[in-house]
Formats: sequence, structure tokens, C-alpha cells
Amino acid sequence: CRNGTYRAEAYGRQQSDCGLCQPGFFCPSGSQNGTLCPAGAYCPQGSGQPIQCPPGTYSGTTGLHDVSQCLMCDAGMFCDQPGLLEPSGECQQGFYCQLGSSSARPEDGVCFPGGYCPPGSAYPLPCPPGTFNPQNRTTGPLACVSCTPGSYCESEFNTVPDGPCDAGFFCKRASSSNRPVDGTTGDICPLGHYCQQGAASATPARPGRWRPRQALF
Repeated sequence: CRNGTYRAEAYGRQQSDCGLCQPGFFCPSGSQNGTLCPAGAYCPQGSGQPIQCPPGTYSGTTGLHDVSQCLMCDAGMFCDQPGLLEPSGECQQGFYCQLGSSSARPEDGVCFPGGYCPPGSAYPLPCPPGTFNPQNRTTGPLACVSCTPGSYCESEFNTVPDGPCDAGFFCKRASSSNRPVDGTTGDICPLGHYCQQGAASATPARPGRWRPRQALF
């Protein structure tokens, strides 16, 4: 019997007496029975040899009969060879690997500004409020820079500060609000001072002038 077929009984007289190999098995030429498809491969009906699961997938299960049964490579991992039983390894730092990645450094997975990617990243981790990161391919939280004095960084994934501190307030380094009141990253403009838009600190009123209320500009 030719590849992809088998015959378990004697007295076969022609190829039509051989049956098609069953799904999940493979039958090399001259097979009496099908052989169970090994892990890392799949065997459609009539297979003479196993077909390896393609790059970007893997399988530790035997007896598969369709490529759709090969598992997509786990997010944060990569599968760079055909016929894998498990993922090849973790995504490289500075990159992120989405489901089904076939490379440790995918072209569409360069860590983008505003976040950072340690090894095994499925998606960039965000720089938190109060920080920003203008660079790509960064690998750790130290890439997140404190928001510049006079500015604020309100959201995650900031690539630049959101804008200047509001008039009547001052923003120290790492402010996440345009009107901070925590006293650490900034505050309302105090008595006897004025704060223009984008102020990093309160400016004392000039001699001969006074400010009777807070938050004046």
C-alpha cells in the first residue's frame, strides 16, 4: 500500500484494497496499521508522514489531525521552529510578544514609548502617572522619567508631559495633576506669592504688593 494508506488483512490484490489512513494517524508505504501522530505535529486523513506544527505554534498532544489544533504560542513567549512541543522561550527584553509570535524580537513588537518591556512581556507595562518615557525598546521602570517641573503627566503611557501646570498652582517634579494640592509634587499658590502658568515654584510678591488670597496668578 502506498503512502497514506494501509491494509491490516492479507490477500490484498490492488491499491484500491488499501484504506485511507485515519485522521490523527500516519501510514508510511507498506503500513498494516496507522501510527499515532506524534506531539508537535498533525496528521490529516490519508497522511503518509506527520506534518509539523508551524512556527508560532506548538503542541504537546499526540493524535492531532488538523493544523488548527496546534496551540498558538503563549503571549510573552515565542515559538521560532516547526514541530515544537512547547514554546522556545521568553520574549526578549525591549520587545513584547503577542499570541502566536514566532520571534523573540518581533518587528511588530518593539516596545513603544510610554511603556517598558522586561523579558517575557506580552504587552508593554505602562509608565505610571507622574512620569513619561519618550524612548522605545526600554526594558525597565527606570526608563520612566519624572514629569518635568512646571508640567504635569496625568495618564499612563505618557510619551511627553500633558502640559503646563495651571496658573494659581505650581508643579514640582513628578506631578500627575495640573492643579496639585498634595504638597509633594506641587500645591496651590500660597499667600504672598503668585504662580503663572507652568510655574515650578511659587514666586514671592514684589515689595510694595501683597496677595491676600491663595491661587492668584
